[in-house]
Amino acid sequence: PFRYWMEHALRTRNVREPISREMPGRVWGELGHAILRHVYRYLIDHKWPVSPIEPVHLSSLVVSIIDQVCDTYATHYGKGYVVLWEKMKTQLGAVVCAMIEHDQQEYVDQTMVPVDCEIGAEGEFVSEVPGGSTVLKIHGRVDRVDRQSDGPRTRIVDYKFSGGLPPRTDEPDLVNEALRGRRLQPPLYSLMSSLSPSGHSGEHSKEMMAPHSASLAVEFRFIRPLHPAPLTFSSFHSSIWITPTGEQLLRAIRRWIEGIRAGQFFVLPGSYCRDCPWSVACRSQHHPSWVRAHGIPLAKEFRQGRKQRATHE
Repeated sequence: PFRYWMEHALRTRNVREPISREMPGRVWGELGHAILRHVYRYLIDHKWPVSPIEPVHLSSLVVSIIDQVCDTYATHYGKGYVVLWEKMKTQLGAVVCAMIEHDQQEYVDQTMVPVDCEIGAEGEFVSEVPGGSTVLKIHGRVDRVDRQSDGPRTRIVDYKFSGGLPPRTDEPDLVNEALRGRRLQPPLYSLMSSLSPSGHSGEHSKEMMAPHSASLAVEFRFIRPLHPAPLTFSSFHSSIWITPTGEQLLRAIRRWIEGIRAGQFFVLPGSYCRDCPWSVACRSQHHPSWVRAHGIPLAKEFRQGRKQRATHE
C-alpha cells in the first residue's frame, strides 16, 4: 500500500535515483509490450496462424515494428548508449520471433489462436460481509486473449518482462504464490466473465467474448531476453475453483479483502525492501515501528499466510 500510495497517488519521484544513460529495467517491459501488441494485431488481422505467413515476411515484420516502436520511444526519452540500444533491439527481436514460433507450434498441437490484444476484462468476486455477502467487481486489462479454434478453451496471456538475469529460472507455482499473496493476477483474471474487444482485430472485435469459466486458463509468459532460456510459461486454470485448493484460495483472498476494509495495513519487511525505491521513506527501517508491528497478532497472521501452501495439490 505504501509503495502504491507514493507512486500512483502522490506521484512522487525518487530524487536519490542516480542519473544514468543506461536503459532502466522498466524499458524492457514498455518496449516489449508495445512491440508484441503491434506484431500480434497484425498477425490477428491477417488470420494467422490459420492462414500461414512466410517466415521471411514475419522476420521483416518484426524488425520493422521494433524499429518503429523504438524510434517513437527514443524521440521522447532518448536512446542512452547507442551500442546497448541496438543490442537491446536485437535481443527483443529474437525473443519475439521465439514467441511467434511457439504460438505457431501451439496451433498445430492444440489449435490455440490469438484473437485480440490489450483488451478490457470484467469479472466478479463474491466477498463475505457481516450479515451476508457482497459482489466485488473486478476490472482489468489483459495483454492477449487466445481461443481454441475447434473447442471451448479460452486463455488469457500475460507478459512478464525482465531485463536482468533472475536468480531463479524455473516456472513459478502460480497457485502457491497466489495463496501467499505474491501473485494475485492469475486467480483474479480467471474470474473474468467478459472480455471487451479492442476494436483492432477483425471479426472478433464485433462481439463481446464471454469465456466459459470451466475452460478458462491464465498463462504467464516470463520473457527474459538476456537469459539462455528467454521464454518460460506457467499456467493457472479456472477449474481449480471447484477443488479444495480453490476453497483454500477463496478463504485467503476473502481474508485479505476483510483486512483492507478494516484498514489492517502493517509494516512487513521482506526481501523486496532491498529493491524498493521508497524504502528510505518507509518506517520498515524505524526500529520501534518494526517491533510494534512484529508483535501485533494480526500482523503475525499475515506473515504466516506468506508461508502457506496448497493443502490438496
